[in-house]
Amino acid sequence: MQTETTTAQTSFINKKSIAIIILVIILASLLEGYFFWWKKTPRYSLGLLQNAIKTHDLVLFKKHFDVDTFSNKFVDYIFSQASDSEDVKNNPIAQSFINGFINNMKPKLVSVLNTEIQNLVETGSIGKKEDQSVDNNAISPEKLTENTRFTKSEIKGIEYTKTDGKTAFVGVKLYDSQLQQSFIIEVKMHELEDGTWQVSEISNFKEYMDNVTKAKETKLAELNKPISDQINSAISIGQLELKRQQKNSFAHVFIVSTPLEFLSEQSIIEVAGVIRITDSQGKVILESTTLSKGSSYKGKKGVINYSLDINPFIPSQKAVIDIPVNELSAKFTITSIKFADGSERKLLKDLPNS
Repeated sequence: MQTETTTAQTSFINKKSIAIIILVIILASLLEGYFFWWKKTPRYSLGLLQNAIKTHDLVLFKKHFDVDTFSNKFVDYIFSQASDSEDVKNNPIAQSFINGFINNMKPKLVSVLNTEIQNLVETGSIGKKEDQSVDNNAISPEKLTENTRFTKSEIKGIEYTKTDGKTAFVGVKLYDSQLQQSFIIEVKMHELEDGTWQVSEISNFKEYMDNVTKAKETKLAELNKPISDQINSAISIGQLELKRQQKNSFAHVFIVSTPLEFLSEQSIIEVAGVIRITDSQGKVILESTTLSKGSSYKGKKGVINYSLDINPFIPSQKAVIDIPVNELSAKFTITSIKFADGSERKLLKDLPNS
């Protein structure tokens, strides 16, 4: 009886072992299949790309990142900001000039960007590796890339992946700690012959840059608030008076009379600012920086007259000649003041480096 029980137990154990072995084999097969599938996904290729940057592997990076296409698309965006403005669209001469400038400069800008992207991968920094074929003094790679804030952002994960045949769109979530805001860049990829994927462009680049610009403006306003309060406590601006005069047979000029009262205990020797002329819709049609120097004392009042020339060759400015002055508005914003002791209060033009 005991032998029969032992035999039954051994048989059960053997069957259980076989079942476990079969289960392990099936699981291993599934994992192998999953890993093979995972290696063929856009996300996996993005991981390879990230690893290539960390290890400074340029060969692997260029396999999964179409540097030339990306640079061309990026430069096209930069030029579109100038060519899409209303003044250029409505001015054939300006269009011709911009098109000629683009045709002349685009190849060099693309070359610079290609070089600096590769330098970034190989060295981890922009502009560290010299390239004698490109005049780096004439074109600053930093100016081409600083506004994207890519180097100031941290990747927080993948929001979505949309695949359509051999094309994929991957939403990458970026977090900018200085702006304290997350952004989505949609990376366009295409499938390679070995089943892996290559990045070619950022398909929502304009939308991304618009969102970043708005966030920067909001952050700048926040940082400038205490500085602006200090400036306003030192100088009071009265009601502006706007006049338009004709300089000659075709040119006109705006005269903006700006009443100021000095409130600071310290003498102010310099006032800088920006005058903006807007239409009835609030659209800025003319803008000019100003600088006034002189010595002040607390309680001193005065009126400063600023002249803003109207350029008849710029359609948006030429149009205001026919608009009644009472439909236009002028605003003066003080951007900095300097005291007699050399100290100053100055609004930030850009976010501080962090």
